[in-house]
Amino acid sequence: MASPLLSTDDEQDVEFDPAAVSIIRQHWIDKQLKKRELEFTEYRTATVFCGTYNVNAKLIADEDVWQLESWLFSETEKPADIFAVGFQEIVDLNAVNVAMDGKSLQRAQAWQEKLSAVLNNTKGRDRYVLVGEKHLVGILILVFAKEMHLRNIREVYGATVGVGLMGMAGNKGGASIRLKFYDSYLCFVCAHLAAHRENVEGRNSDFANILQKTVFIDKAFSGEPGAPAPGLGDASEEMRKYFSEVLEVEPTLQTGVSILDHDVVFFIGDLNYRFDESVDTEECFAKIEAQDLEFLRRYDQLNMERNQGRVFVGFQEPVLRFPPTYKYQPGTPLYERRPEKKLRCPAWCDRILWRAKDPSQARCLTYRRAELCFSDHKPVAAQLQAKVRMVVKEKRQEVAAEIHRLLDKLENDQHPKVQIEVPGAAALVPPQPPNTIDFGLVRYGVEVRQTLVVTNVSSVAAQFRFVPKLEEETICKHWLSIKPRFGMLLPNEAAHITFTALIDLKTAQALNAGQDLLDDILILRLENGQDFFLSVNGTYARSAFGMSLEELTNCHVPVRSLPLPAAKWSPSTSAAATAAASSSNSKQAIAPPTSVGGPALSIPKELWRLVDALYRRGLTEKDLFILPGAPGEMQAVREALDAGAEIDEKASVHSLAEVLLAFLASLATPVVPGRLLPTIEIDAQNLRPWTRRFLEQLPPLNYNVFVYLISFFREVLKYHESNRLNTDKLATICCKTLVAGNGLSWGSGEDAAAGGVLDKGGGEDQRLESMHFVFQHFLTTSVF
Repeated sequence: MASPLLSTDDEQDVEFDPAAVSIIRQHWIDKQLKKRELEFTEYRTATVFCGTYNVNAKLIADEDVWQLESWLFSETEKPADIFAVGFQEIVDLNAVNVAMDGKSLQRAQAWQEKLSAVLNNTKGRDRYVLVGEKHLVGILILVFAKEMHLRNIREVYGATVGVGLMGMAGNKGGASIRLKFYDSYLCFVCAHLAAHRENVEGRNSDFANILQKTVFIDKAFSGEPGAPAPGLGDASEEMRKYFSEVLEVEPTLQTGVSILDHDVVFFIGDLNYRFDESVDTEECFAKIEAQDLEFLRRYDQLNMERNQGRVFVGFQEPVLRFPPTYKYQPGTPLYERRPEKKLRCPAWCDRILWRAKDPSQARCLTYRRAELCFSDHKPVAAQLQAKVRMVVKEKRQEVAAEIHRLLDKLENDQHPKVQIEVPGAAALVPPQPPNTIDFGLVRYGVEVRQTLVVTNVSSVAAQFRFVPKLEEETICKHWLSIKPRFGMLLPNEAAHITFTALIDLKTAQALNAGQDLLDDILILRLENGQDFFLSVNGTYARSAFGMSLEELTNCHVPVRSLPLPAAKWSPSTSAAATAAASSSNSKQAIAPPTSVGGPALSIPKELWRLVDALYRRGLTEKDLFILPGAPGEMQAVREALDAGAEIDEKASVHSLAEVLLAFLASLATPVVPGRLLPTIEIDAQNLRPWTRRFLEQLPPLNYNVFVYLISFFREVLKYHESNRLNTDKLATICCKTLVAGNGLSWGSGEDAAAGGVLDKGGGEDQRLESMHFVFQHFLTTSVF
């Protein structure tokens, strides 16, 4: 009896795609070659210089540039093959530079020229050439290499990530460069992490965000039109498009190559870790004068956090044998202890760490600081030795031929067969069919995973892959991801395929509007075999995030108890049916949301609960709206809002604040409609009449929410000495949340990291700057 999972009966042939088989086969061969690479790989030793310097927005004069030699070179060190030099604070980290990144390029070019001059100053020394540069506001990384190595340096890419204000601004963050050196992949990261002695968690979070968000995009698939990507051969355009998403890099929710994917990672910068707060400042000075570095190392925050496994896991750093590098009187070798200056405890802020996939392939030769005096930091340098791969082509060809012979022996004329199973599904009541992936309850912003086990029960190799449905371009819906999407199984071998459901803002809004459902049909194709149809479904735990103001104020009961509207559209609907439905719907007016449980509220109850909690507990919280919340706490707060439960009093104020901002940014209809944004430049003369007209034109519901939030933010400003907020910061927050849905964004990727400029043209820039000015006016003037 034929399996119900088969797409065709035994008499009907399934389309065989030799191009797909060839690609999957070659992918498997590449994996086997990777396992046996020691058989055809030789290693050479290369030296890498890493240096970091916080220059406190100063630029060394041309006549003093020779002083950099004491940092870059040492009599005990041979000139390195690669110089990776990182700077922090190449410009002042003021609001203008953070927002517009105005002077960073000019300063980056100036430092590049000065370093190049120093590196190439001595006759008889190898010439160094710049191979990569990346900067982000005050952060700059430059990578130079000996000219003799240039032909063996390829695939150079750069990336920047801002983790400052709102987790995006470029006053703090990382700039990275990766490259292929011979046949090894090296990555250099220059970072500037969160300041302040007590903010250890902030620094740990910044490091984690830089690792997570830094992605180097492989541009092999965005080259000349029609040029096949590496490894795709004569595959059709459709096949190229499919495999270009997953070839060489495992598919994830964010495609690309991450920092930790490299053979060796060098992490340098002003990491801002201080001494534990249990060490008094005067005691620290006394220990430095007594040269008791062992005591100081014991209470160094970075050492303590690494020992606890909370940060830089897998990274190495030599023992610190030089005095703390911060904070000095600029122009002197003295720590800053002048009575008229704020007294700061010295610290080893400036650090160099590295991580190698094979720890035996890298070691540190020297770790030192230089005695330059024109900044309040001292520069730090490390000379490292790395073993880089060199593939011997002839030996590799021999191993490849052996693998091909093994594979040819296993392959024969039989069709492959597989069994599929969802672990635990058979034990459910009632039992779940083996072709059903049920995620159960899926909450907003929380990943839910299920696993499908595919086992090769035949005597031949089996290649599988997921393919799009007829007349569709994507394999699955936006909210679903699959890893891996393809593979090859030897007889009796099993693959575990992970399905991840994640409801983001786009999906939540579509579900709330009845434009999508948490279900999908996937096609798992067995090359030279049969197709399996997999049913994927879940139940959306409805959330206030992604709903409109009208829907929220018309609901007195918890949002979770509201039924979702019937789906009006589904990607699986046929083109004819979709067209007919669109024609039918276009003739009917869309009814406004009905009130559930009483008359419409003045503002959403979820907004009131968050503001009330912050008003009671958070007005004096230091760095309110600046420091990030804890993910687990934020998930619990969202759940309490949606289910109508009490918000845990133990939830931190920063978690509540981040949930509030995320809630405002998620509204399907923004608080400030796009039509009301300024079309003229707002100045002191036209500010008051414009703001009056603005308030008059706001819809009543939007007016209520706007006045409520501005009043709350004005209350927050009364405690600015405690929470360290100011009008400019709150105006920026208002721009990012209250106008977020108007197509005026603060950028994405590197632009967002640079500090809040628009993706669009100069006119859009002016509108947002004017709105920023307007928010400052509302926050400082009583106009309601």
